[in-house]
Formats: sequence, C-alpha cells, structure tokens
Amino acid sequence: CAPGKWSAQVGASFLGTCQGCMAGKYTAEEGASGIDACTACAEGTWSSTIGANASSYCTACEAGKWSPVLGATRARTCIECPRGFWNDQEGSSAQNACKKCAAGTYSEESAATSESACTACAAGKYQPIE
Repeated sequence: CAPGKWSAQVGASFLGTCQGCMAGKYTAEEGASGIDACTACAEGTWSSTIGANASSYCTACEAGKWSPVLGATRARTCIECPRGFWNDQEGSSAQNACKKCAAGTYSEESAATSESACTACAAGKYQPIE
C-alpha cells in the first residue's frame, strides 16, 4: 500500500484492499500492515483528509485559538481564546497559550491574535487583574 494507506489482508492481490488513514491521522509508511501505522495529528492541529501521507496534512489551529484534541478532524475543534485574552501563535495545544490582557487594559474580542486587541480602560474605570 502507498503511504497514507494500510491493509491487514495477507496475500492481497489488488490495491483495493488498501484503506486510507482516517481523518485526523496520517502515515508516511509504505506497505503499512495495520491501522496502528496511522499517527494522530498533534494537539493544536486538525485534518479532514482521508489517506493523508504526511504530518503536513495536519493544519495548525489559527492564532487566537487552541485545541487539546489529539487526532482532531475539524477546524471547529480549535477553541477561541476568551475575551480579555490573546494568542499570537498558531498550533497552540493548551488554553494557557491564551495570554491575559495586562492590568489597566481589556478586550471585548474573543480569539484575539495580538496584544493590541487589549485597549486601555476608559477614564474612571479600571481592571486590576494581571
């Protein structure tokens, strides 16, 4: 079987016995003999491709988002950083990648990708949490 596919059938005589790795997984191995040869996309990435033959098929979550899911199959698995937080890194795998706006600033925007999304509190208002 070609990379991205596997077959457990002994004595196979045609390519139709080869099955593609499921979405969220890939294998670069040629002649894979079992589904265990398919490796899950890392946390912070996802892939909807069936029969992927390289980790490059695993797409990183966008900046402003993160995902703890191993072998994710959809972009919606990526979770937005909440309001008041920002993340400028793609492919984040943990919520702590979302950085809190500094004291004296706030953000109404979820999935913010830059600290510039945090704006200064208006006169007479404050935000003491760092």
